[in-house]
Amino acid sequence: PKKRRGGGCDILDPDCDATSSAKSKKKETLSKADILGVVKKKISRVNRCGRKHGGSGKTVKVKWKVTKSGRTSDVGVVTSSAKGTPLGKCLESEVKRWRFPAFSSSKPVPVSFPFKLK
Repeated sequence: PKKRRGGGCDILDPDCDATSSAKSKKKETLSKADILGVVKKKISRVNRCGRKHGGSGKTVKVKWKVTKSGRTSDVGVVTSSAKGTPLGKCLESEVKRWRFPAFSSSKPVPVSFPFKLK
């Protein structure tokens, strides 16, 4: 089958091997840029937790793991003053909903992130 530079080809072309597309390949693992990209998209919801639960101006560190499917697991607040509080529970709930790009490694990616709440 034909493969074009950049992995793209006309899907109607019978000689096209669409499975060789660069888009169909998963990364081995997540990069910092992958993680920051998702965090930046979701930061408004994190800040909403801060405003709702009196956390504006505080920094709260949250840790989690990203599984190969891109889902989060083992989400928890690290900052002791926010653990078990409505603020901490809100942040944990938000991060549990996040989806990251899937990757091929079976080893989860650990993340620890200090959120500066606005």
